[in-house]
Amino acid sequence: MMRLTVILVCLGGVCLSLTSCAARRPTLGPARWQVAAAQPEYLLRGNGPDIPFSQIFERYNGYVLGKEWLEVSGPMRLKIENAYYRQGMPKRGLKGFLGTEIAQYDLGPGERPRLRDKSSNLTGARPPDQPPVTALMKMNRWRHYRFFFALKFKKLGSERSSVLIGGRTPAALDALTKALLTDADAACRKQDGACVIFPEACSVSPQVRVMVNGEEKHFVWGSPLAAVARSPRHLELVRLTASGLVPVELDPSDANALRLPLLPGDRITWQ
Repeated sequence: MMRLTVILVCLGGVCLSLTSCAARRPTLGPARWQVAAAQPEYLLRGNGPDIPFSQIFERYNGYVLGKEWLEVSGPMRLKIENAYYRQGMPKRGLKGFLGTEIAQYDLGPGERPRLRDKSSNLTGARPPDQPPVTALMKMNRWRHYRFFFALKFKKLGSERSSVLIGGRTPAALDALTKALLTDADAACRKQDGACVIFPEACSVSPQVRVMVNGEEKHFVWGSPLAAVARSPRHLELVRLTASGLVPVELDPSDANALRLPLLPGDRITWQ
């Protein structure tokens, strides 16, 4: 059976053996990983406990399916697509719909959100009461960021909106998160430059930033290795960490092995 060696390293000292809480100090991974076939799901095997594929994100930044938020623990991108409607029309459905504007921001720990791309497919002039999509990201530079997929807002006129918050420490993020979950309206009003509430008609998609054959690419959070290379003849995946390069062995002809989740900062070379 042909074997494939994949090099994995974590960015900035972050690797797959992180503790389940993103606020804790990252730990380093083993000298070697191996993707092991198993039921009901494949495992990432090192010199510690086996990690099921479904738990890799939890080990990386504490994320589990259904959780309200996502820790920004590596190089990511936020794709913001805002819908526009004729002035005075409800901002839902197709009646009065004018199209969308899209802005894409690079984001990572310690980085100020950087606008990387913007586009528009509006069929008419943008109404003056609806700001351009690039005006929605009013966020200062923070050491830590947390993205909420949807929170309930009542006083601001939105039932559910995506939210991005920032803080100097994990404790500051936790305190703001607690306030948000208690009274989202009041919490964000007190946090100028540390809390961005996206409009109800806005779709925000967190993506991982990876390098593929030397070119930066972006994949929706949760995408597997197969999203990059579905049937590779040769593949190398490198994740940067203070511990150096950590090799992982897998069978490239095994479609289940290619379900290995992508993580921010991956560097992939394949044919």
